[in-house]
Amino acid sequence: MFNSRIINKCILIVFVFLARSIFADIYYLNDLINHALENSSSILRSHNDILDKRDNHLSNYLDILPNVNYSASTSEPPGLNNQSSTFSIGKSFSLNEPTYFNIKRSIIDKQIADMNHEQRRKEIARDILFIYLDIIKREKNIQITEQTLQQRKQIYEQTYIQFNNGSKTIFDLQTAQLDTLDTHIQLQENYNSLSSDREKLFYLIKMEDKGYPLESVEFEILPQIFNDTDTNISIQILELNYEIKKSNLKQNFLSLFPSLSMGYSWSSNADDILSPFSNTSSGSGKFSINLSYPIFNHRSNIGYRMAKRSFSLDEIALLDEKERFSQEIQRMLNDLTRMNQTYELNKQRFELSLLNLRMAEERYILGVLSFLELNETRNRLLQTEFQLNDQFFSIIRKQEEINFAKSGKILGIW
Repeated sequence: MFNSRIINKCILIVFVFLARSIFADIYYLNDLINHALENSSSILRSHNDILDKRDNHLSNYLDILPNVNYSASTSEPPGLNNQSSTFSIGKSFSLNEPTYFNIKRSIIDKQIADMNHEQRRKEIARDILFIYLDIIKREKNIQITEQTLQQRKQIYEQTYIQFNNGSKTIFDLQTAQLDTLDTHIQLQENYNSLSSDREKLFYLIKMEDKGYPLESVEFEILPQIFNDTDTNISIQILELNYEIKKSNLKQNFLSLFPSLSMGYSWSSNADDILSPFSNTSSGSGKFSINLSYPIFNHRSNIGYRMAKRSFSLDEIALLDEKERFSQEIQRMLNDLTRMNQTYELNKQRFELSLLNLRMAEERYILGVLSFLELNETRNRLLQTEFQLNDQFFSIIRKQEEINFAKSGKILGIW
């Protein structure tokens, strides 16, 4: 019993080790996307932009603090009480206070930086996914093409035999040979395209391709598109930029009014150097309020009118972009509906072709159907499967295009 347990445990350890070794030699889609995100220079730049916007936002808040100055001095010779200190604090305010508008704009700038960062992550995940889909589709097409090539070779061999027997002409033989060569060329082109797609994939990921197979991800055609959002990050960024321009216009408008500034300053003698606000202080303080307005303010008036006209154009451009986006989404949804309908028809065609092949095989066994006719039936089935495969991945791609346009999460993660 003891030996049996040890043997079983050893077998389990070996199995786990082999399983890990096998799965370690597979490229997983999620790992590839995460690796690309971690090593992307554009992601690093967008992250740095977020940090810059946060620092700028903090700096604008610190501008609320008043200007504070304190100085103390003493002079020689000794014995003379010739010491003095000065303390002043001041802060100016106006209707178009730059500090307020700078803070407001910095808040929006932070939101835009966060959105740009998120959008860039989605773009990288989408681009990798699309190349990944092309590779998986290409590998499936290679399998189908290899099956087609085998069928073409069998047809050519059978035609060659019949040609030697005199039942087939040289034209029939050359036609079968050309079909075989065409399929072989098609197979080679698929291999070349597969190699090119893998180069694109790993260049985008910034990883060396060691030739491991890609994870066979199970994609599915969804009954509906993921969310009901009618906007995307790009539109939201345009809306935030619109708010910035609206804030600028408001600041320009308030510049047409007089500006108000307030301040306080205080100075003291030597005894009050360290206690400018003490009850025994012998210093003096001054509080000031200033109201100013330039008499010839024509530049502000003209600048405001120009800004107002520009803002009206920006508002129209934003509405046009929203309308264009809505129409684009509807067009993509209509395309997806038509693609699904065509795909369902081709599925029926594939099922009928499969049924037709089974009937042809039965007729061939009975001697009613020739070998060439049987192989032609098989070839039609493979071609139908080839089209069905292309349509399936085209639908998956279209689904993710709509998902990206509506700012949904790529593969539900990014």
